Amino acid sequence: MTDATPADRPPSEPSLSSEAQEPPAPVPEDVPGAGDPAASNGAGAADPSPGESAPEVPDPDAAAGPGQDREMALQTELERVQDQRMRLAADFDNHRKRSEERLRASWARAQADLLARLLDPLDDLRRVAECDPEAATATSLVEGVVLVERKFARLLDEAGVEVVDPQDEPFDPATMEAMMRVPAETEELDDMVERVLQRGFTLKGQLLRPARVAVYKAG
Repeated sequence: MTDATPADRPPSEPSLSSEAQEPPAPVPEDVPGAGDPAASNGAGAADPSPGESAPEVPDPDAAAGPGQDREMALQTELERVQDQRMRLAADFDNHRKRSEERLRASWARAQADLLARLLDPLDDLRRVAECDPEAATATSLVEGVVLVERKFARLLDEAGVEVVDPQDEPFDPATMEAMMRVPAETEELDDMVERVLQRGFTLKGQLLRPARVAVYKAG
């Protein structure tokens, strides 16, 4: 078998390696970032230029500073007000205790003064009770009791005690206590005091004991 001549061989295909080795097309120099791989990837976009300053990032602690200061000021003011309230409450409690103690002491002195005044009439009453029944007459005993009663009445009047003696007056439930009812002969006598069974007493407008009375009732 005879070898093929060059004229008889098929034409060879162009080589691919020659196309890959062709140099890249030139890039215009006036395009910013041309030829810079970092610029094509966007990595150098945040880098400032030599004449520019880096943007400031806000500090979270610095931003919250005024709010924290106000909160601390409010907390301090709250503690001060609470302390002041506790001090005022303690002062008021001490004042209340002192006032109650002074009131009790004043009331004790008033009672002691009144009882001291009643000692003299009590001595007079004791002397009347110790009289010799054979030597004393009924008249002298009555006179002695009357004198003691007058002395008691004078002391009560000096102390501000007033007698409630509502004879022939309209019945007043505020100062009287009806003990019995008496039939009224006329309509005008209805609810009138028929008689006083026991006198009442008031001390400077305060009722000490109501007067016990009998009251007329019509029908």
